[in-house]
Amino acid sequence: MDKAVGEDEIPAELYKNVTVIPLLHILFNKCFFTGIILEVWAKGIIHPIPKSSTGNARDPMNYRGITLVPVCYKLYCHVLNNRLNAWESENNILCDVQNGFRKGRSTIDHVTSLTSIIETRKCNRLSTFVAFIDFRKAYDCIDRTILFRKLQSIGIQGNIYNAIQSLYKSVECCVRINGCKTDWFNWSEVCSLNGRKCKNWNYRIRQQFVSADMMILYNAENVDKALVKNVLYDKLLSQLYDEWSNNLNKTVSQRNGNGGNKLRTYRTFKTSLHTEEYMHKVIVPSHRRAYAQFRCGVAPIRLETGRFERLPVQQRTCETCKNIVETEEHVLLECPLYDDLRNELFKIILSEHSNFLNFSNLDKLSIVLASNCDSIIIYSAKICKFILDRRRRFLYR
Repeated sequence: MDKAVGEDEIPAELYKNVTVIPLLHILFNKCFFTGIILEVWAKGIIHPIPKSSTGNARDPMNYRGITLVPVCYKLYCHVLNNRLNAWESENNILCDVQNGFRKGRSTIDHVTSLTSIIETRKCNRLSTFVAFIDFRKAYDCIDRTILFRKLQSIGIQGNIYNAIQSLYKSVECCVRINGCKTDWFNWSEVCSLNGRKCKNWNYRIRQQFVSADMMILYNAENVDKALVKNVLYDKLLSQLYDEWSNNLNKTVSQRNGNGGNKLRTYRTFKTSLHTEEYMHKVIVPSHRRAYAQFRCGVAPIRLETGRFERLPVQQRTCETCKNIVETEEHVLLECPLYDDLRNELFKIILSEHSNFLNFSNLDKLSIVLASNCDSIIIYSAKICKFILDRRRRFLYR
């Protein structure tokens, strides 16, 4: 039994006296059958405990709030918990594989089982993929309405249900720091006590209106739903376009590397936010992948692979054409290693653009990677795949 006292300041030692047991029995029965608890039981004193001795003492997020409640209330909760556990054992409500929060079980059992599975699969040369999910502040933000509905759905009814529900009615808390208490405040049904704003449905909706500069509609009455939907959609679409445009036109990479924005090629021909024509065409998947890689600046050529070696752009040169940086433009339009493939592609393009050979390299690249012509798109994707295959064979010959 925890020795820390709650608001009633009655220590745990008092309840160890056998003469108190009949009184507690009467009190607990009264609370159980009426569905009402003492007002003092609904008061909790939050005592912040530092998570780490090295953390910033001025940051509230570096503290873990421990709520002190009356010892008698803890005993009553313990009785209810025992009833629930006994009822669960009789009805097999919980999944058998759940070990957490169950008496006589431990998550260590799962760790042992997982270790055994991994070792067995390793012996058979099999890969094992495991997802470890930790919901941050999960128990601070439980929606009690959903919690009570869940209890009813699994068969919790009558006095036990009313008794559990009474524990969460009119809950008040205060924070005690250096022996001084704050004013008492109500503990919202959904709001977390972690120092952050309440992340309930209404708050998230309101934030959408704030970010879209639509608070005038949020506060108005009898607003047409279709109007709100259309205005919000237009605002969010505009924000998305602005963000897309800013990312597209950044001059440096996110990591401040030497290669600049990886979308250097993409932004030369991409001027509007829309689905590209090649996405609607029936193209061999491997061809489409190579085509998209060249468009987005992630094709495995020296300009891109040199990033991982932290080489300056000037040193990311072509293996065939020394002292020339291996860019998308160089590979698709200039490198002699791919002359025969390039000539085949140019024949297709010349049938649609008779002056193609007189275009600048930038315009040529735009036609190769951003044409609306079906034949050019399909053949360009094919040539992009063949170029990457030939380059790979040349490097690892």
